[in-house]
Amino acid sequence: MIRYNHPEAIKKISEILLKNGYEVARVNKPNIEADIILTYHDKKLNILVRHLQKDHAYKNSTRPYKIYKVEAFENDEDRNIGNKNLDYVIGYNFNDDCFACVPIGEYKDKRSTVIHEKEDTRHEFFNSFLSMDEFLNKS
Repeated sequence: MIRYNHPEAIKKISEILLKNGYEVARVNKPNIEADIILTYHDKKLNILVRHLQKDHAYKNSTRPYKIYKVEAFENDEDRNIGNKNLDYVIGYNFNDDCFACVPIGEYKDKRSTVIHEKEDTRHEFFNSFLSMDEFLNKS
């Protein structure tokens, strides 16, 4: 089992974003306001990288797929700062080599969010930049 490592997750997400045609800059001192600044043409997005972890609340689920969660913020104050300054939270899981790219609006009233690997809750964000691509009008 590989433990989550935040600097390595930032590096891995940066590599994935670069392979998908984005320009990225890693923030020297990651904080609640951004770990990565993404550029696509003339648009910039602030991205927070977090752990995409299996949601233990679903450990007895009979669903034939995995259910994850991304805890983006430690407290409500951090969430309020993040909601003002961030555009996306990208969670990464080293063991399953997968990610979820979640718009910051999904954290409006909460500090974490659930993502299903297939169908159901926020599955469209799993291993996909579709939401971000649509936001940036990327073809």
